[in-house]
Amino acid sequence: MNRMLAIFLALSLGANVGLVLRVLDAPPAAQHLKRPHRGGKPFLDRALDHHLERLSADLALRAEQQAALREAHGVLFPSIRRTHQAIEQQRDAVARAFAEEVGTPGAFRARVQGLQQTQGLLDSLLTEVLLAEVAVLDPDQRAGYIEISPWSRRYQKPPPGSGSSPPPPKSGLPH
Repeated sequence: MNRMLAIFLALSLGANVGLVLRVLDAPPAAQHLKRPHRGGKPFLDRALDHHLERLSADLALRAEQQAALREAHGVLFPSIRRTHQAIEQQRDAVARAFAEEVGTPGAFRARVQGLQQTQGLLDSLLTEVLLAEVAVLDPDQRAGYIEISPWSRRYQKPPPGSGSSPPPPKSGLPH
């Protein structure tokens, strides 16, 4: 269990570092909301569909497992969508304040802290999704779930110019 907690904390730290980097180079949130949707669906909906398809195929989910996942996602996804939209708006406000040097350093910090709190909410919602997904899996499927997860070693990229590739994923549950 401590390993899972360490994984969650690493994901949260990575998300916050990525957030700061993205804020400094982010287009306004309005551009994100207006960009055309391929296939008629917004990005988050397409990402969820892809995620469910991948889980179903890679883990050989049974029909009742797929139904349980869709139900869990149906409950959690509206909150995830609202939180993601709030993050986009807050990122735009932070980027605008940074670019325009609006307000005092304290006001800027307050905007960033608000953004971090909203990102923390999204992290907690995504943790609930992860727990809901793991709850419907068999033990052997859980091992596969860990291997196809974004935090798996097989998704880590080597440093640029290193010429090496990441180590192959370990099979089975982490120790």
